[in-house]
Amino acid sequence: MTDYFNGCRLTFGVYYLLIFLVSMFLISHQLLEGYPSDTTFHMRSVEQLFDGTLFVPYPLWHICVHYMSYVTINDKMAASLVTAIFITLWAYIIHGVLHYLLGEAHEDRVSTFKILSLVSVIFVIGPIYLPFFNEKIYFGQGSPNVWHNVTLFTVKPFALLTFFFTILVLKNNNIRNYFILSIIFLTLSMFAKPSFALVFIPALLVYYISRRKYTNITFIFVCTMLAIFMSIAYFQYLNMFGENQTKIIIDFLGVWSQFSPNVLISILLGLGFPSAFLMLNFRISMEDDWIYLAWLMTVISIILYAFLAEEGERYGHGNFGWSYLVSMSILYIFTIAKFAEIMSSLGRFKVLTLNSILLYQVGVGIFYLSKILNGRGYA
Repeated sequence: MTDYFNGCRLTFGVYYLLIFLVSMFLISHQLLEGYPSDTTFHMRSVEQLFDGTLFVPYPLWHICVHYMSYVTINDKMAASLVTAIFITLWAYIIHGVLHYLLGEAHEDRVSTFKILSLVSVIFVIGPIYLPFFNEKIYFGQGSPNVWHNVTLFTVKPFALLTFFFTILVLKNNNIRNYFILSIIFLTLSMFAKPSFALVFIPALLVYYISRRKYTNITFIFVCTMLAIFMSIAYFQYLNMFGENQTKIIIDFLGVWSQFSPNVLISILLGLGFPSAFLMLNFRISMEDDWIYLAWLMTVISIILYAFLAEEGERYGHGNFGWSYLVSMSILYIFTIAKFAEIMSSLGRFKVLTLNSILLYQVGVGIFYLSKILNGRGYA
């Protein structure tokens, strides 16, 4: 895998340069007045963080932008550049993960075109969109790709790397190196946005127990990951929900129902392709460690979003939904990778059904991204 990442090919370079330039265009426009996104809010937070008027519990993006501004001599250019790097990194890591998964399954080297096609599908895919059910593409259903939140862009590369190397640790492959990498990336993910770790650690515990990955080293590993999570999460909790600050309340479907006429249907639409793959290939899905852990994360994130909310003015922000969106992204990656791996062995009905759903969701995703690029709102 290391040799693969170190390879420098013109095709790859042009492809990822294109992603970088599109990302720069997206973020630079989100910084314009009136363009709907969370980018301007976080941009103001950079200034407040470094002049001491605001404490940001997950400041990785803000710190990167602050120090990048010394190079660019322009805060907006720094924000665009940093975010574009994280988005491009996310796509490149997907590339490496797919190469590992598919290259491991086939004797022949997976073609460049096939890998880049799969990266493109994962990079743009959206939810199933039924206008007669909900006129909004994103609200209610969520999406495996969200284009208006810079801290989500920041956490996704580290979330995927944490997930990937954790599975490798528990499969006992080159465990020492993967152990250290998992810890590093988990820590970075929490300072990028704690939404991933909030559902990943509970899912990891369930995975560890249900899969019976009991060895001395895996026990130490899981305990270390849990200790790191609890330490950082406690620090972040005190500064986000401490005394005289916003409180966490239990409110079943209170926030989610504001965005969806029927939450259950919205979940099925948001998880269209993975749900169809699970129903048609249940045994294969449950035997696959990557998909199994991703589904555990997704289920826990649904429970979290369904039951918890923030009291007060941030009630309608739906901030507990970010965990669901990160989990959804990871679930789509490993489900699509598994489909690509086993497609030739599936029956015609399954292939036709799954490809039809996938194609439709890719079309929705392209439409949604073009909508965002044109500044028409992220709903």
